[in-house]
This record gives sequence, structure tokens and C-alpha cells, in this order.
Amino acid sequence: MFYVDNPTGVPVMPPVAAVSSLTTLYFTEGGNGIPPTYPGPDWFNIIQSELLEILRQANIKPDKNTTDQIMTALKKLFITNSGSAGAIAGLTGQNNTFPYFTGKDTMALTPLSAFVRSILGKNSASEFIKAIGLSPDILLSKGPVTALSSTAQGNAGLQMYEVYNNGYPTAYGNVLHLKGAAASGEGELLIGWSGTSGAHAPVYIRSRRDTTDAAWSEWAQVFTSKDSFNAASATKLQTPRKINGTAFDGTRDITISSTDSGAVRDFRYTSEVFHNPGGNEISWVFRAPSGCILSGINVQDTGRSSADNIGGVYYKQTQIYINGGWRTVSG
Repeated sequence: MFYVDNPTGVPVMPPVAAVSSLTTLYFTEGGNGIPPTYPGPDWFNIIQSELLEILRQANIKPDKNTTDQIMTALKKLFITNSGSAGAIAGLTGQNNTFPYFTGKDTMALTPLSAFVRSILGKNSASEFIKAIGLSPDILLSKGPVTALSSTAQGNAGLQMYEVYNNGYPTAYGNVLHLKGAAASGEGELLIGWSGTSGAHAPVYIRSRRDTTDAAWSEWAQVFTSKDSFNAASATKLQTPRKINGTAFDGTRDITISSTDSGAVRDFRYTSEVFHNPGGNEISWVFRAPSGCILSGINVQDTGRSSADNIGGVYYKQTQIYINGGWRTVSG
């Protein structure tokens, strides 16, 4: 774009003539008694002034050898006057910098770190997640979170909390908190860790139902020690019981005294008794009395070739000490 620069021009735009028609008219080559259209200097001066003004507002100096100055000026003016785009266009680029908005339609540059450049170079969502420290195979901890109480609710999804003297049933450990998005019911699994090297710590669970006014359940202890399927104490009984009237509640040893009803405290045999059939009988029968056992046999030699003679048997009573006294076993 360039202005008239031959000797026929004048340095000052002549005054334009008065408007001769309020109807938009167009150029013709003449005909039918109408002469060809003669624009006159007014029209050319107006067009030239409009084009030069576009270049001036875009701060572009007219160049006779450049034929795209008007288009360049229009693009520049559009960007400059379009708010955010203008703010970007007004920045002077620098190596390793990144533009950011400091206010409405205003921007500045900030240094671009290697970490940010690595994020911008990722090609997928999974790569981006891993780059910022989040990964499908890693659940990041939210750090120590005070235990929820009463009807307080946690966040939806799966979170990990750290237990460190902050309201949980064990002093140290980690908590997995689970809550659905559609319902407000939730639960927690607490895996403790001991303050002693090599020692075990309990595992607990609890939950709350899916109403906003529901309270948390008490913590239920799942495992206590390495012998996870052995009861660590009698308090594992949901309802404490008794053994023959002696409390079995885990608070003391079970001791059965000699006066406890039905408790066998001792066992003995009485003095041995001898039974003699009364003579050299050919055959005889003897049955030990009730509660007695045979303890011996008396064999007599007849001095003949016949069988020896059974001269008698020995037996004893069996007795137990029960309910404070000795009693002969019957039967």
C-alpha cells in the first residue's frame, strides 16, 4: 500500500465537494446517453485516506513494494483489540517462559521449569497423572486426619489417612476410608502399626449407615496378634459365662475349690480285702462288690499233677473326693 507520489499530486488533501446524491451509485462504462463514470479526486482521496488510516492505527509505515500491508494491519488491529488475544500479542517472548493472566486482559511471563515442560510433553491422561505424582497403582496419603466422630461424614471415594495419636483406637497406623458417591454410607479399615520394632498391632473396622443423621459404629477389633485366630483373652466372649459357678470373664484365673459342687478333687483306693471261698472248692464264683476292682489272686499248689487251686482273690474299693467328702464309686 502506498499513496500517490507523482508530481501531479498535492501534499494537502483538497476539500471534498458537497454530497450530490443520497443514493448509493455505482461505476459504469457509459451507454444509452449516459457518459462513463468519472470518480473525480474526491473519491480517490477518500479511499486513499481510509487505507492510510488503517496502516497508521496498526503502526505500519506504508511500503510501496509490499502488497499485503492492509491485511497485516487488520490482523494486528483485531488481535490488539480483542482482549485476551491482545494481551498475548503484547507479550515479548523469552526462552523457557510461560504466559499467565495477571488480571482482565493483562498477561505476564513466568519461568517455565523442567517439571512443567515435562508435563506439557505428555501425550495421554495416564502419562500426565503419573507425571504429577498420581498413579492408578498408587494411593497417596492425606496425612494425619482426626478420626470422624458422631454423625460426621468423610469425603466420597477412597482415601488414606494416617493415625498418629489423633483419635483412633490405636496410637499408630493407617486408615482406608471408603464412601460411595450415590449414597452416604461409608466404612473404615484401620491397620495399626506398633511403636515397638517387630511387634504386632491390632486391625479394626467400623462403618456408618447411609443417612445423614446416622452415627458411626464402635470400632470392632479384628486381629490382635500374630496368632490371629486364637482368642487373646476371655473378654473375646460376647457374653461372659461361668464354669460350674466360677466366673469366666477374662479378669482372673479359674479356681475350683474343694467345696465347689460337683468338683472331683481326689481319687483313692481303700485297703485291700481278701475273699476266701472257704475250702478247697472244685469251682466257685466271686464278683467284686460295687465300686471295687480286683487287685490280686491267691493260687495254692495242691502237690498233684492236677491244676492248682485258687484259694481266693483280693479287691479294693475305688473312692473319689467330691462335695467335701469321700464317696465310693458305684457301678
